[in-house]
Amino acid sequence: MRVINDYNRTWAIRYLREALVEYHNGEKSQREEHSRSFMAAAVRKAQLALEHALGAPEYLEVLVADVLHTQTASQDPTLSLLSTLASLANILSQQQITWTRDLILKITKEALQGASTVIREITSEISLDLEPD
Repeated sequence: MRVINDYNRTWAIRYLREALVEYHNGEKSQREEHSRSFMAAAVRKAQLALEHALGAPEYLEVLVADVLHTQTASQDPTLSLLSTLASLANILSQQQITWTRDLILKITKEALQGASTVIREITSEISLDLEPD
């Protein structure tokens, strides 16, 4: 278990809750482009939640941007996870990617479940329902 201050703990939980709202909005949306947009926002907010849970959002954001800009693979598992989420959010934002709606929902749900598990472990929030349905 990591030590996390109240500020980052609060923001981690808030961003994860917002990610779940975006996911549910995308799930309910009848228009595919709206659904994709909601799913991209959900993944991005899950990334932000993890950055806060790990305690250094500004620092991690710069490192993730560098990994994406240089298109290099990181040996650090934390940075690799965060850059993967950032890449996924970018892919979901691109309309030319021809993934099916079911695949987009499945991938987003799995990303949110993973983020939720990590955040629950770091924040010791067992009582919160932070999982997508």
